[in-house]
Amino acid sequence: MNSIELLSDLVADQYGTHVVQLEPLHRFASAERGIFRVERAAQPPWLLRAYRQEPGEDRWLVQRAATLLYLEQRGYPAPRLVHTRQGEMVGRQHGWATLMLTFVKGTVDEQTGAFDAIGAALARLHTVDVRTATSTTPPVPFARWQPQQQIFDWIAALHALAGQIPAELDGVYRFTLESLQRVVQWPPLPAAILHTDCWVQNAVQTIEGEIVLIDWDGAGLGPPLLDLGYLLVACHAFLPEWPQFRPNRNRIHAVLAGYSAVRPLTASEREHLADAVGFAEAFRMAQVLPAALAGDWRQQRNLTRFYARYPVTTEIARLAGDYLAHSQ
Repeated sequence: MNSIELLSDLVADQYGTHVVQLEPLHRFASAERGIFRVERAAQPPWLLRAYRQEPGEDRWLVQRAATLLYLEQRGYPAPRLVHTRQGEMVGRQHGWATLMLTFVKGTVDEQTGAFDAIGAALARLHTVDVRTATSTTPPVPFARWQPQQQIFDWIAALHALAGQIPAELDGVYRFTLESLQRVVQWPPLPAAILHTDCWVQNAVQTIEGEIVLIDWDGAGLGPPLLDLGYLLVACHAFLPEWPQFRPNRNRIHAVLAGYSAVRPLTASEREHLADAVGFAEAFRMAQVLPAALAGDWRQQRNLTRFYARYPVTTEIARLAGDYLAHSQ
């Protein structure tokens, strides 16, 4: 049996529903994982995330489920978890582990985007009460950028590269290291559930006009300022000149207007917003730089596309700061 047949069997056995069609939604074919729209007879579709079972894979899926369950309990709009017939959060069969979610129907506007509405949706996420998030069963995990030890590990890996950096990469190396070092020196900031990949392709506008965030792979607890900094960079996606782009004042202001209307930034968050914007590129560079230097870094797309983008973070932060200064 091929993987589609195996997963169709799994859905029928584990979730008690007949599969009419499994439509692949993943961008790149992989024998180890996949994302599928589950078409069911006379019933709303589901979304299936399937992974070959490996040690620790179940734990990662359970953590994703825990975050979505917590958001459901607090009424935040997001895909809802579908339990197996046995009441389990994760399905297991034929060597696969699966997470089944409701499918969010709607549209994604890649060209213009409702950036104020996306900012507001992110802000509403950051207002979800997390006082009991770590005491639930299972608990809500840390986001992919947290705990701080994760960032310290990236810093240590960058220090280990000292002396190996080509002259052309010296600027991006220093930017990455210094950006991460500033973030770990932040004072304690408010904690929230972060999405960690908030951009237009993960913001579905439903028929009712509501923005629902999807793709919660890296979600979990952390300082919300990191999420906002990420969105202020990511809102530039799909500009014609991407990834070499000029900061778009209108998009930046729209994100901040929508966000601030729901959750105004604290004085400390305003002070450190520029660090968060830099972090949006620095955390990526910290992960790709060591591997890229092992070969011809000019051929490493994951490095060169961020290499083209990181210089504009200073201007994005300046435009964001100007907006906040004049909106007080």
